[in-house]
Amino acid sequence: MPVRNPRSWPSLFPTGFWGMVMLATLLSLPVFVGCSGCTQTTAKTEDELAEEEKKKKKKAEKPKPNFEMPPAQLLPYDEAIAAQRKVMFVKPGHWIATRQLVKANNFDFAGEIETAAVDRNRNPLDVDHTNYSVSMRTPAVLAKGRAKQVETLYYLPRPENSLSATYNLTSELHAARGSSQPEISGPLASTMKEYEYYFVVLAANPNSYLYLDKLNTIEITQGDTLDTESVTRHYRVLRPKTDRSVPLPSSALTWTSIAYVLWDDIDPAVLTTEQQKAMLDWIHFGGQLIVSGPGSLEKLKGSFLDPYLPADATQSRRLEQSNFDEINAVWSLPTTNKNVKQSPRITILEEKPLLGVELRKRPDADYLASTGEMVIERRVGGGRIVATAFTLTDLRIRAWLNFDGFLNCCLMRRPPRKFSQDEYAMLTANWSVESLPLGLTDPRLVSTIRYFSRDIGHLREAGRPDDTIPSPLSPNNPSVQLPGGTLPLNLPMAGGGMTGAAPTTITPPPNFSNPAFPPVAPPVTAGAAASPELSPPTTRTLQEVDDWHFAGYRAAPQSGVGGWNDFSGAADAARSALRDAAGIKIPQASFVLRVLAVYLLLLVPVNWFVFWIIGRVEWAWAAAPVIAIIGALVVIRMAQLDIGFARNRTEIAILELQGRYERGHLSRYTALYSSLSDTYEIAFDENSAVALPFAIDVNYRRRATVLPTRLHFYSDKQQRLTDFSVQSNSTDVLHSESMHSLQGAITLLGDEAKGFSVRNETELTIRDCGIVRNVAGKLKVAYLSELPSGTTRQLKFVDAKEGATGPAEWKDSYVMSGETADRETDKGTVRLYRLVRLATERMAILPGDMRLVGWTDEAIGGCTIRPTAPQSSSTTLVITHLKRGSLPPAQTDVNIAADYTTFQFEDDENNPQPTADPEIPNTQPPAIPSNGPPSTEAPAINTETKTPDVKSPATPSADAPPAPEKSGEAKSAPDQPKDQPDEQDQENGEKKEGEKPEENTPPTESPSEPTAPAPSSTD
Repeated sequence: MPVRNPRSWPSLFPTGFWGMVMLATLLSLPVFVGCSGCTQTTAKTEDELAEEEKKKKKKAEKPKPNFEMPPAQLLPYDEAIAAQRKVMFVKPGHWIATRQLVKANNFDFAGEIETAAVDRNRNPLDVDHTNYSVSMRTPAVLAKGRAKQVETLYYLPRPENSLSATYNLTSELHAARGSSQPEISGPLASTMKEYEYYFVVLAANPNSYLYLDKLNTIEITQGDTLDTESVTRHYRVLRPKTDRSVPLPSSALTWTSIAYVLWDDIDPAVLTTEQQKAMLDWIHFGGQLIVSGPGSLEKLKGSFLDPYLPADATQSRRLEQSNFDEINAVWSLPTTNKNVKQSPRITILEEKPLLGVELRKRPDADYLASTGEMVIERRVGGGRIVATAFTLTDLRIRAWLNFDGFLNCCLMRRPPRKFSQDEYAMLTANWSVESLPLGLTDPRLVSTIRYFSRDIGHLREAGRPDDTIPSPLSPNNPSVQLPGGTLPLNLPMAGGGMTGAAPTTITPPPNFSNPAFPPVAPPVTAGAAASPELSPPTTRTLQEVDDWHFAGYRAAPQSGVGGWNDFSGAADAARSALRDAAGIKIPQASFVLRVLAVYLLLLVPVNWFVFWIIGRVEWAWAAAPVIAIIGALVVIRMAQLDIGFARNRTEIAILELQGRYERGHLSRYTALYSSLSDTYEIAFDENSAVALPFAIDVNYRRRATVLPTRLHFYSDKQQRLTDFSVQSNSTDVLHSESMHSLQGAITLLGDEAKGFSVRNETELTIRDCGIVRNVAGKLKVAYLSELPSGTTRQLKFVDAKEGATGPAEWKDSYVMSGETADRETDKGTVRLYRLVRLATERMAILPGDMRLVGWTDEAIGGCTIRPTAPQSSSTTLVITHLKRGSLPPAQTDVNIAADYTTFQFEDDENNPQPTADPEIPNTQPPAIPSNGPPSTEAPAINTETKTPDVKSPATPSADAPPAPEKSGEAKSAPDQPKDQPDEQDQENGEKKEGEKPEENTPPTESPSEPTAPAPSSTD
């Protein structure tokens, strides 16, 4: 290729003047344009590199799991205790609610959470004494990246082995199409004893109630303090946070483990509407609410609790020493233990009064005696609300030596106690009332939750001690003939229609060593002369203390009071009533004659005439079989006979109401019969509804070779129990309960002077109404043949006849009386006389009480059973507590535990951390013998002979030299007496810095009463 001459290159560029201009322009471009273009290109490249690096890091990161689902939280929930204990506490035989937090990280999700109490093989536990197991399912609709709280249910069957102390509670997330995500196991739940319940503190400052844990009312240590079995714990105190929400269940039927709620200065609006309904239901059926003043009453004004409060807070006031003189005179018991530094009296300095409020009493409320009108209570249905004019967190109240007795007897309304020492100088305690033989372990004295269908005892029966749990199998009637089949009472027809012969010997339930349960009867041999038929009433006086804690109620093994109970007096009475009512309703003779006449008319003359008209008489013979088949189907449908494809539903219900309250506790016992195998779904409108198969025999246990039938209970817009199967030609019984809203109440009107009347604002018409009342220990009765919905009827009381428990007119009622003879028209009619006797004879009518007992055959809505039964009957016993009498005056303890212990008050509010191991009880320090009359010398154990020595080394001899006085005690300031708690000591401990504790030091002389009040701060 030829090379161009370099001399010709300049010709490519302009020369001369214009060449110089072009050259200058090119050289000046960077000056005018700058280097931004280069810079932009470089920055963009850096951003891209940064983005690529970010993507690489994101890819390198561990991907988030699809779901986050921590263990469920038991409601009520105390975050501080749960974080330290890592275990929940539950009561066997109760329904509980949990709060489950769940989050979907990578996508939206629609599914459900399945919960169950499972065995070691992770199979749901059997429902008590049935052939079923049950798991609960709750919808879980999750948005991506957003956590959601879901309230779930568990039922806790009573363990067959009474030594079993834990439940394994599991929760599992299921997709909508049935696939399952990895199962999340909840923590183990330890069982509480039958006499243990929750004491829930709802306070703006929960730590101010840490001192409750150390009170003998909550738990008491008796005997050897190193033996944990000697600790009798009545309550587990929970102090949940209440700033934004309150971790409480939303249904009253899951509140049965809660005995008391203490309310202090929280906003009632933090409770949801469902929680507010649940709390009101809980109070009306025995819950007790303690309201700590002075600010709480003002905050509750206009709230859901306002109509039920015992008083109004009119104005604030300064509470001085004179305001507490009446309390000190009665409730401040002296102590004989001179080593106790706390003051046995409430001491208020003139310059530091206590902030309080003036209480204006409402109707139906009463001031508690000897409280200076600063404590007031009101019966609310079967429960109670008590309010104080002063705060319970003030240091002078908390440090009061007698506050434990004041809380036990006055605020909580429990029986008085008596403290003493055993032979080893250890603290012992018991109720001071000699007629309470069951001791501190009686659940009825720990919780006042009462449901008639769950807790009422049994009537006295021939050959059986009072209130032992009877076997429902009658020796004289070992089986029940139901429509198309036999239902043996010793084995439930469950999950396969198991049948079995009646056992020769009826084994009674185990005799629990706990004294809360009476001894059981000896085994009853089938065919023996003893009959469990109800004995006639012999007396109106029960062999118990005439006290509102008892009143005919009984505690169940393992679950105490308030638990699910298929063997209460009411449940057994309903079982017997279902047995009596079982049968087919045979059509009357007139109906049969009419149907037969129509059939013959169609078969012969009409058939012949029709075909004669069309000229085909021979076709009448071919039409005859068709007419016969159609006629048979019509007859079956019209008569609703249990033949072929028939179903039958027989229901007995108990509706327990409180006067002037529109919601009641509804228990249904529903017997479902099917001539062919059917699987039922039972749906409830109330979100509080729960349902389980009804246990038939207390001795039944599922055979290991038989698999249980799995049921599912759904909590959604409706509560639904599914997969309840009834085998061919057999009957199964379902037990369901709910808090039922009647859209109106039954109200007592009038007074003694004007007379009483009753108004029915419910949708039900109540028949054969008997109204019974206790007037100065004398039973008076009134009778209304009918109380229609929306009407008011006047009551005319007369004295009850000798030995009667209701009006004389009941004897003429086939439903209410067992004395009325059977008639042909009454066959298949449910009789409620056993339940009526329980409601009037077994359930005591205390002074001032007024109760209405009647029945209705109107079907109570809210329950739908699919498939439906063409033959159905429902009979409901209605029990209304129209009025509750005032409680008897509260009594003080006989003495105080400080006589035998050296308990020292500590200000726990300044040290809110929980103990190192809350499962180890807060034991009292070793007891020191008192100088008072009850004390005795404590014998020490000789390690060689294992026998007590004559004299305890802990007890100083009579001729021992007096102990020297400690510095700081001998010269106490006149305004700071030795036995008045010092604020600095309460915050930093009882011993000042530099002092060493002295053990076994003889008590020094000190004045029994403070010479001057000590300065104290108010909270």
